[in-house]
Amino acid sequence: IAAKYIQAFANFRSISLPTEKKWARSSWHIFVIKVNKKYLLVNRDKIFNALKAENIGVNLHYIPIHKHPFYKKNKLYISDKLTKTEKAFEEMITLPIFPAMTDQDINDVINAVTKVLNHFSKKLI
Repeated sequence: IAAKYIQAFANFRSISLPTEKKWARSSWHIFVIKVNKKYLLVNRDKIFNALKAENIGVNLHYIPIHKHPFYKKNKLYISDKLTKTEKAFEEMITLPIFPAMTDQDINDVINAVTKVLNHFSKKLI
């Protein structure tokens, strides 16, 4: 599934794809893309919501610890100096990937992501 996603999205400048190191293999338990605002008319949240509207089960992972409800409620971890963490989180979307996905499920994700990215991509001259 990951190989199909990577092949389908390889030419989009508006997202960065996960990679494997030569010395390691991923289990692909999640597939996180990063949106590149430089090439998009909208932010991650708009892309996320558009994919949800296309009935794609996207998710957000790697929520900064200080944004988790327990930590916010109890004020256990507060920082305004986590700019890299905030930036990374604001760029990431997790696409569906699980062993029971059918070829149609995979194609639905690919088609929806392609549609949304094409719609919101800046037209470069």
